[in-house]
Amino acid sequence: MSSKETNIILHGIAAAPGISIAKAHLYSKQKEDVSSQTVDDVEEAIANLDVALEQSKKELRKIFSLAVDKIGEKRAAIFDAQIMILDDPILISNIKDRIRREKKVPEFIVDSEISKYTQLMNQADEAYMKERSHDIEDIKNRIIRNLKKKKWKSRIATDVIVVTTNLSPSDTVLFTRMNVKGYVTDFGGLTSHAAILARSLNIPAVLGLHDATNKIHENNELIIDGYKGLVIVNPDEETLNEYKIKIEKLHSYDEELHKLKDLPAKTTDGKTIKLFANLDLMEELEFITHNCARGIGLVRTEQLFNHLESFPDEEEQYITYKDLADRIYPEIVTIRAFD
Repeated sequence: MSSKETNIILHGIAAAPGISIAKAHLYSKQKEDVSSQTVDDVEEAIANLDVALEQSKKELRKIFSLAVDKIGEKRAAIFDAQIMILDDPILISNIKDRIRREKKVPEFIVDSEISKYTQLMNQADEAYMKERSHDIEDIKNRIIRNLKKKKWKSRIATDVIVVTTNLSPSDTVLFTRMNVKGYVTDFGGLTSHAAILARSLNIPAVLGLHDATNKIHENNELIIDGYKGLVIVNPDEETLNEYKIKIEKLHSYDEELHKLKDLPAKTTDGKTIKLFANLDLMEELEFITHNCARGIGLVRTEQLFNHLESFPDEEEQYITYKDLADRIYPEIVTIRAFD
């Protein structure tokens, strides 16, 4: 595609609602080369691994803190889960045992050991599991870069739409410091952590275009429509004006809705209407309560448990349903149970 063609329309997944107009910034993280060199001093190699793990945890704690400020502690818990992986005694023990046994550099063993998990997740039938493999890959790359004592680069120009192959949860949050206007990716879907975070941050996102990084050039003018899952490359003047009007109307509409959200839902003849929400993901619960839904009309249980490796037992289901009921009480929750 020529960088001068106009009104090129690309279709993807509408992952986070909103419309933005900004220049494209193509973002990529260079994959670190990992050699299988042997080490002379095994204990020194293990000590270097421990330092890299602590540095990785320190970085994730900073990102967690930033995320808490932006979206609250519950939705920032994604990064707590990543820190827990870095503390996993079985994973760390396996890595250290292999360093001692194989006498290979730690980055080679880290790459090999954690890649086992990502490969298993990528073989899963569920899209949720495949999307979570990108989070694990992000953790692996963070450890390897810290073993090589390289800086973790998440710096971009301000006020741009980020176009990238795949978006990690950490980059999704860190880019907010640069007033990012939107996200466009080749891979990823509705249940990816990047999509969940983008929705929480109110940043439009269109994901899963497959070839966005090939069809979009640096500094192309973009319109991203997170409602329809559209990206318009090099829009002409007429299209730009059309979308600028849409943005103004949406802004005015949001302001009006914000004024109304705490008012009772009543018709002009005094009839009360209860507004209920549908829920697919636990991460949506805070949004639902914030926007004053008077209960949950439908909880789709198959989506809630899609990420589990095995069918949830009675206790697991009870804990999830109880948490939902406690957080919505005294309003009603309707659960569609498994067949």
